Amino acid sequence: MIYRKSTQQLEPLDCSIKAYFTCESACSRPIFPSNECKKDESLFEGIGGKTYIKKEHNIRGTWEQTNFGFFYFFGEKLVSWKENWMTCCSLGLKPLAVTDSLFDHFMTPNIPLQGVAFWSALTRAGCPLHFENFLHNATGTLNNVIIYGIRQGGSCVAGSILEIETNGGLVSGLVVKTTVCASKLLLCCQGTEKTFEIRVPKI
Repeated sequence: MIYRKSTQQLEPLDCSIKAYFTCESACSRPIFPSNECKKDESLFEGIGGKTYIKKEHNIRGTWEQTNFGFFYFFGEKLVSWKENWMTCCSLGLKPLAVTDSLFDHFMTPNIPLQGVAFWSALTRAGCPLHFENFLHNATGTLNNVIIYGIRQGGSCVAGSILEIETNGGLVSGLVVKTTVCASKLLLCCQGTEKTFEIRVPKI
């Protein structure tokens, strides 16, 4: 990976390419408020053999299944980065890990949520240009991921689904950007299974 000053972006290049070098001193992982991720069973209720969020908690959203073994929950609630992972954990999920597979999932036409910003698990890892997916031990590769805004402040990474122009025309794609962690963005979680059913509103 190189940092291209003209575009202020990280870019993957062949390792034989000649480029200026820079060094940094050893750095440590930041101290997070908690590393515990526990499901809060008091949020749920069973009805007709299915599990739902109790109505008073007002957590709404949609599930989306991926081709690589995960379910994504896109919530309708605005939260900070800390509130995002805490809410995900209480739902029996984790915040959304940024991986190459995640980008592949969104490279399809007509994806919903165009233009909205939602939180990911990615945050700075103690050094400039270093990031990690909080609460994820094995997060997959990040070989081709470009994180925007790394010189503009903010330590937490948000995602947004935008139309991207390719040789084959316009497709939807995921863009990630550093953002101030206290910003209020949409809740977004992932898990290996649906931990609750979405209530269908009565018409």
